[in-house]
Amino acid sequence: YTFGMEFETSAGYIPEEELYRVGLIPLRDGSITGLEYSTIVLGGNNGLNALREQINVLKEYTIFDKECSLHIHFGSFALTPTVLLRLNNLFAGSDIDSYAVPWAFRTSQYKANGKDYCVKNRQFTSFDNLYSSLVGRHYFGNLYQPHPSDISGDRKWNISTRYKALNLVNAVCYNNAKTAEFRFLRPSYNFDKILVWLFVLGAFVKYAEMTAVKAVKNISVERIIKTVYSAELANMLNRALRLQREVVQTQILVRDNYGMRVDIEDQILTYKNLSRNQKFFY
Repeated sequence: YTFGMEFETSAGYIPEEELYRVGLIPLRDGSITGLEYSTIVLGGNNGLNALREQINVLKEYTIFDKECSLHIHFGSFALTPTVLLRLNNLFAGSDIDSYAVPWAFRTSQYKANGKDYCVKNRQFTSFDNLYSSLVGRHYFGNLYQPHPSDISGDRKWNISTRYKALNLVNAVCYNNAKTAEFRFLRPSYNFDKILVWLFVLGAFVKYAEMTAVKAVKNISVERIIKTVYSAELANMLNRALRLQREVVQTQILVRDNYGMRVDIEDQILTYKNLSRNQKFFY
């Protein structure tokens, strides 16, 4: 798949020459005090190497606060109503909550404006029902029409249904940027953490492509990973997810319900802990 990131920041500016060098695009976002930096479209090992450089530059020139988030986009997957329905239902029916802080899906609990930008997805019995909930009309066989709330394609904030943990509005509307966007991650400049989540969330997309299930209930992320990847890679990722769960439990202990104690994850989600002297991604 192709992938891309949106890093929301609270302050700082990256010099123009650095933006060009690493492939970052500065954008305005009314919900944050700083800029949002979107990556160019990435893919493969070259994309991962570029991502590491982008994160290094973000670390050097910017900071983030509790108002910020990290969004991951996936593209170039099988863009069909069946796959999109499966992906939505798979994510909605999984135990992804156990790897996220308590308020990950309830941003109104800590956002200054009291808004929910990351509502947990619910399951649907048909693609038409899913489409209707996102677009406000029935599906007529075309995934490339503009959304009625943003005909011009430059006022995405008018589309309230995009504020889901998994946003599929771009996948069911418009003729460009056809991606599935995972929005629930807290901000981070920890490359190892982001690398793990790329593979974990990519597994959801792959599982939706390769299975025939329409609705699922209480499916584990570990099962999804074991189905999609080799045993070696699955063991690596599940070891990482156990550490991620340890991060969440520690954050909860110190009453960090919205996951801003990034020092905790940076102490636990380290290359040394992730590899345990065994093979890790690099």
